[in-house]
Amino acid sequence: MDATIQVAKYNDHDEHLINITTLSGPWFELDNQRVYEEFKALTLKGPGWSFIKAYDRTKNGRGDELALRWQCEGTSAVQSRKASAYAKIASAWYSGQKRTFTFNNYVEAHQDAHNMLADLN
Repeated sequence: MDATIQVAKYNDHDEHLINITTLSGPWFELDNQRVYEEFKALTLKGPGWSFIKAYDRTKNGRGDELALRWQCEGTSAVQSRKASAYAKIASAWYSGQKRTFTFNNYVEAHQDAHNMLADLN
């Protein structure tokens, strides 16, 4: 392990432990396969399966998790979520109290969209 990783400053103890964890050896291989099996069970009949199916032969849990994360948090997904948030803001307007749309609904729509934009930086 690189000594600079060991002595670097981290925001918290968890971040430090994540960065010094060794991703090799028999225990890693066992855990990596178990992670793959868990992901497979959760995604087999859903849209995520197509993104991790490539790891079925190698049972690479880290690889499938990274592939699924890239799909969900990649540039295209971020742009899609931002566009959705901006559309929600643009389409939500309040023109008085209605039975199906109250002022609380209006505020909630804006707050949800702004929270999504904040999550995406």
